[in-house]
Amino acid sequence: MALRGSNNLRVMPERLAMKCLEAHNEGKPWPKERLDSFSNLYEKVRSNEVMSFYVHSRALPQDAELDRNIEIVLSLRNQFIHFTPQGWSVEVSGMPGICESVLRAIHFLCWESGNIIWHQPEIADQARLEVESAMALSQELVREYAI
Repeated sequence: MALRGSNNLRVMPERLAMKCLEAHNEGKPWPKERLDSFSNLYEKVRSNEVMSFYVHSRALPQDAELDRNIEIVLSLRNQFIHFTPQGWSVEVSGMPGICESVLRAIHFLCWESGNIIWHQPEIADQARLEVESAMALSQELVREYAI
């Protein structure tokens, strides 16, 4: 959402976005749209150049801890999606901190980047409540698992 702006070009792979723009300029139908990979989207939201499409827009600040946590989440995701029979052991103690870090990034992108315009305040309020509730729960679990 923070990348979208007024069209889907920023959320597509670069080659597809160029093909769509070319089709648009020629008055032709667009090729089938698809979302770029998560790692590319993550790099885009961290880029001042890509994120600066409103006067008050801001890119997601560089954060080495968030980068590590995103890598962990993506690795877990890939292991679940591309599952092969195996034993699983996931250390629970670090997961609340990972979740808290990712939720802070979500909060920034939704309400601080300046790139999402909420047309229905009640939806924005409900979304903010859900994200902040999840952040509070993560913080509580971080404290509980602290040694």
